[in-house]
Amino acid sequence: MSKEIWIVNIAEGSEMSREFTSLVAKGQSLAKDAGYKLCCVIMGAKARERSGSCMVWADKIYCIHTAEAESQGSAAYTKTLENIAKKYQPEIMLFTTERISNVISASLGIRLDTGVVAHSGDFRIEDGLLISSIPTYGGQAIGDIFCKGKLPQIASAKVQTAQPEERDFPAEFVLE
Repeated sequence: MSKEIWIVNIAEGSEMSREFTSLVAKGQSLAKDAGYKLCCVIMGAKARERSGSCMVWADKIYCIHTAEAESQGSAAYTKTLENIAKKYQPEIMLFTTERISNVISASLGIRLDTGVVAHSGDFRIEDGLLISSIPTYGGQAIGDIFCKGKLPQIASAKVQTAQPEERDFPAEFVLE
């Protein structure tokens, strides 16, 4: 497994969603604190156009141009992402809670035989384990959930709005 945190984005629209950029900002914090590389995985027909903005946010960009996937739906994205994940073996994969991302993250968890924590409110990494915090009891308490023993660790989250920090050097670029 590579010591990478992947933030996955399906590039369907013309701009990065606020939810995605906020997740990138959270990923930057996790990667820095735990010694991981932060990677943005940009998929879809507009992947090449959209990956440019991530160049100043991440250590590495995986650009996966999949024009045919838009017409084939989430199953095509899932299969493509499964192949890429098996090839590069990230330890952690984070998704937004946007509709298509929810479907893909759950399907990917099944295909990769790993757990998925959905709708996390926050994350932290302890001893290589992704701990997802989820509000319970109507927000009166916070529960911690994790998937031990299986990699990659997959979670989806809607984190507080934040802007990613720009870096002084460009990311490594991988075109698939």
